[in-house]
Amino acid sequence: FLLPLWYSVNDGQWRLVVVKFFSLLLLSIMCVWNRNDYTISDFLLFFQLSVAAHAVLVLDYVEFFEKRFFVRRNLSIPVWKIFLSWLLCYFIIALPEILSMFYFGIGQQPPTSAGVMAIIYIGELLLFTAVLYEKGMTKERYFTYVAAILVSMLLIASFKIFLITAVGVLAICFSLFQVQFYKYEKDVEEKGQEK
Repeated sequence: FLLPLWYSVNDGQWRLVVVKFFSLLLLSIMCVWNRNDYTISDFLLFFQLSVAAHAVLVLDYVEFFEKRFFVRRNLSIPVWKIFLSWLLCYFIIALPEILSMFYFGIGQQPPTSAGVMAIIYIGELLLFTAVLYEKGMTKERYFTYVAAILVSMLLIASFKIFLITAVGVLAICFSLFQVQFYKYEKDVEEKGQEK
């Protein structure tokens, strides 16, 4: 179930390195370089940009899984176990960002807030995955949905209801994933080009 991590290490090395560098740079700009002028609104913007950087990895992982391991669909694995495998994968992928939020956030925000932000971080990656499994999804539509999700999350963050947001994101992404997983068509773009 951690095959996307294997893919990152073997085939997608540079994408992973570039995304991690960009993501950690964004978080360090906010938490380290601006330590004296720290505001939560600035942090939330950089936080969402860090999540957005990972949207490319999510797209690669789903394409990798569905093109090389499509036989998994014929196995009798419950959808919730597949969802949990994606959750574990994204937890491992987001671990450097989560640790940096805990480490550099000391004195700027309480550890519980960093924990909730970590849940939101992983939840958004799971939401991107659930969106990718929508029937007829193309790369253009996917990135449009990613932008809409990020803007929505910035608007929701202005209310500062992070715990409710974290629970809501997890509930929405699991519901979407459960409904969309078996409706996925792996070669939608290729079918569109044939017509």
